[in-house]
Amino acid sequence: MSQAVRHALGLVIGRFQPFHRGHEVICRHALEHSERLLIILGSGQQARSVRNPWTDAEREQLIRNSLPDVAPERLLFESVPDVFYNEQVWLDYVDRAVHRHADDRGVCLFGHTKDSSSYYLALFPQWGYEELPNFQDLSATPLREALLGAGPADLDATLASWAWAMPACGDAPLRALLQAPAFVDMCAEFEVIAAHRKAWAQSPYPPVFVTVDALVECKGHVLLIQRGHRPGKGLWALPGGFVDQQERLQRGAERELQEETGLDLGMLATQRLGNRAYDAPERSDRGRVITHVFHYRLDEASLPAVRGGDDAAHARWWPVAEIEREQMFDDHYCVLQHALDLY
Repeated sequence: MSQAVRHALGLVIGRFQPFHRGHEVICRHALEHSERLLIILGSGQQARSVRNPWTDAEREQLIRNSLPDVAPERLLFESVPDVFYNEQVWLDYVDRAVHRHADDRGVCLFGHTKDSSSYYLALFPQWGYEELPNFQDLSATPLREALLGAGPADLDATLASWAWAMPACGDAPLRALLQAPAFVDMCAEFEVIAAHRKAWAQSPYPPVFVTVDALVECKGHVLLIQRGHRPGKGLWALPGGFVDQQERLQRGAERELQEETGLDLGMLATQRLGNRAYDAPERSDRGRVITHVFHYRLDEASLPAVRGGDDAAHARWWPVAEIEREQMFDDHYCVLQHALDLY
């Protein structure tokens, strides 16, 4: 270990979707000044999406393969999920992840303030912090979207055009992920998202979409639908959709609920607990989508009959304890966390 080492534990937090040269520069600097490096994988434990096409395990392997000269025991990994509607819980997740490896006195956080999404770097005064410069204004978003847009057919040409952004070892670690069936599926997902964006590209201002969802509880269960179309085909979600042009929000939520689940709306008459807007700017790949969730709790002797309809392939009552983040569309697990206090 060189005399430059000053910290027992270096810390880098990011999504690494994908890991690129700029990330490598930060990680190598942290390794030069730390005995070990803890890399916290943000947006962890969730379904694949255009914003997060690679799983926690894939990202860890990508980073290890991109730093082949670093002793494996010096690289530590933890995964922390998004908690859009309770930032303190997210901070606690990060704090506990760090304390599994070191106490506060020996920790230094390394990072770069890229844009407003980097605000979290200032939220950990208990640790040291070192701000590092950006590497050639590199961002993972245009790289990721270039790869998703190219698909398998144009993979070689796309990687060649982004060779400057690859880690020093080259593109081999990333190429292995790009040839997997799961990534090919995400390319098809991106095609749908890109078409949606193109349809609104000539809008005189960035569009803001309004949707509604229904959160219906009954006997420790929540009513969910399985999405039948992209984006998010096969994932589970709250029944809901876009508000019609001349429609009130509650009416829209109940219309979507009836269309997608067949639930008898007469059961809802006196059972509404309230409603709330969920507005995390990054909650949807489709763009800026603000949803209004109407919350109901039924007092029925048994779970009412439901069936999938309209855009829903299936409808089902899920035991709350069995709902998994990795199965859920967009931020719907975060909504359930907040509304049902599942932290």
